[in-house]
Order: sequence, then C-alpha cells, then structure tokens
Amino acid sequence: MENCQPISGPWRATRLWNDIIRTMRADMPVRKHKKNLKTYENCFSSAEVIDWLHKNLQKNSNFGSDVTREQTFQLLNKLARAGIIENIRDGEMLEFREGELYRLSNKSPVRNIRTPGKSE
Repeated sequence: MENCQPISGPWRATRLWNDIIRTMRADMPVRKHKKNLKTYENCFSSAEVIDWLHKNLQKNSNFGSDVTREQTFQLLNKLARAGIIENIRDGEMLEFREGELYRLSNKSPVRNIRTPGKSE
C-alpha cells in the first residue's frame, strides 16, 4: 500500500479495499499482549492498529497526507463490521473500540472484482 501507484477506473473502491486488506495481512505487526491477567498471542491493540494504518494511509498516494485519525478510526470500524478484524475477547463485536485487542480474521477473503456481463 505504501507509495503505490494511484488506482483509478472501474472498481476503484474494491481495489482500494483489497489493497488495504492485503497490506494489513502482510505487514501489520502482531505480538503477544496481556490483558486482564490473560495472554493473547498474535494480536494488536487498537492504538497500534490506528497508528499503523494512519501512517500507511498518509504515505499512500491514493489517500494522501490529509487523512485524519478520525477517518482511520471509521475505516477500522468498517473493517470490524466486515469481519476483517475481530475483537480478541468478543469475536461477535462488530464495532471497533479503543482500548481493545484485535486480530486479523481468517474468514475474511479479499473481494473479487467482477466484470458486468461476464460469467465465470
């Protein structure tokens, strides 16, 4: 996602969405966290993902340096509702909240780009 070529044309939103998901899966740092006397492996805190994604969106030519932290938070909320990221303690929680631990979901495929009128 970092310093990539601008995405244009049809299916732009889907391509951007897929690019964000691929980059998160490949580059989002995960580690061991402790919360409420429990240890959780391969996860990240809400603060870590907000900082990481915000920095990456600002470096990306498709988004630019004027991306705000609030916009980043809204995008993370959409990723949570879509099942891309899930709350460690409550996988059913479909709202991104600060102060929680998250992991990337295995059940969230990248969306296919379909061509109208073309059968697969």
